[in-house]
Amino acid sequence: MILTLCLLVTVFSPFSAVYADEVVDSATPVIDAAEPTAASDTEGTKTESEGELPVIAAEYDYGSIYNDLASLKTDNSVKLEASAATSSKEVAESIALDSKGDWIEWTFDVPVTGAYYLEIDYEAIKQKSADIELGVVINGAVPFEEAASLSIPRIWEDEKSTSKLKENADQTRPFQVEKILRTTSFLQDTLGIYNEPYLFRFEEGANSLKITLNREAVRIYSVTVCCEENVKSYSEYLKAHGDTYVKNVGTYRLEAEAAFAKNSSMLYPTSDRGSAATLPNNPLYVRYNTIGASTWIKSGQTIYWKVDVPEKGLYKVSFRARQSTKQGLSSYRTLKINGEIPFKECETITFEYHNNWYNKVLGDDNPQYLYLEPGDILSLTCTSGPTAEILRSIQESVLDMNKLYRKVVVITGTDPDPYR
Repeated sequence: MILTLCLLVTVFSPFSAVYADEVVDSATPVIDAAEPTAASDTEGTKTESEGELPVIAAEYDYGSIYNDLASLKTDNSVKLEASAATSSKEVAESIALDSKGDWIEWTFDVPVTGAYYLEIDYEAIKQKSADIELGVVINGAVPFEEAASLSIPRIWEDEKSTSKLKENADQTRPFQVEKILRTTSFLQDTLGIYNEPYLFRFEEGANSLKITLNREAVRIYSVTVCCEENVKSYSEYLKAHGDTYVKNVGTYRLEAEAAFAKNSSMLYPTSDRGSAATLPNNPLYVRYNTIGASTWIKSGQTIYWKVDVPEKGLYKVSFRARQSTKQGLSSYRTLKINGEIPFKECETITFEYHNNWYNKVLGDDNPQYLYLEPGDILSLTCTSGPTAEILRSIQESVLDMNKLYRKVVVITGTDPDPYR
């Protein structure tokens, strides 16, 4: 689904959704210091020394073991520092994997048998422009087919020198340049079939975790074997921040196209002339005043904005947005502040279908406030939202039909004789 976004907010956030036809226009999110309203609760194999692939190939795809893994979630976590690992490269506080087949491995103890997420603390190394591709081996084997090839993104930003605005000329679209930045990323599905990161099973006691570089180059600082984040409800969130509503500071407007960073080079500024309220605006010349649309459609794609609110406190946030491509469908985004989901309702924000631009207020008819401090990073991440379960069911049905087809072909062949 495509989303065009024109933010009127004091915060910026990653936008994640499987095919979200939403476009964000240049009006940044608007954070109002308004009076508070009532709070609502709302394959192949290689030798281990070669390191490219696990010693034992995966026996299952993730979908076939997902339900079993989901029932084994725990509350434990273990942080694995690069300095405590063994590697094909020199071991230090961080380890640079810069050639295909380079690897890093840990041996560690897990307190309880369970299913865990893997969060990578890393910094991309400049090479080509593709995402970094890793393989995961646990206790000598690839845990499931998808784990043999997992992607973590690079970080991008607009090149400032190519986006200068001239009064009597078309604006030049800025080039996307890599932003070398230490960041974290969970190992997750990029097709939008699962809204949460991949789950990996570890047994109680000693385990080994090996990460192999398949493509590009990366510097790894640590890997955290962790559990599901405990996200507060909105009422708990408000209670934690008390009566800190900001008053008498007016509205802070942030242009969506002026993003601090993005995790895809396809998330460049776009131009829209459908409304005079979309800024900057010029009747004669091209102005890049929105972001999103057909380039913001892949699950996990995130846009980040830096929010320099005048003072810390609780703000009402709205987005000027339009989702006019997929008729009758909604697009979904996950909102985070400084990499964390502030409260449960921010896990899935729905942008409904509208042919025209509209203001999307966080919380809709019962506005929900965000606690912001100067310099906070707000992000929106593209996600499939409630459609993820439907997508999984469709995928399972297609796989079952493929299995049935193969069984028939074994008996009849690919060109069956109609007279037999």
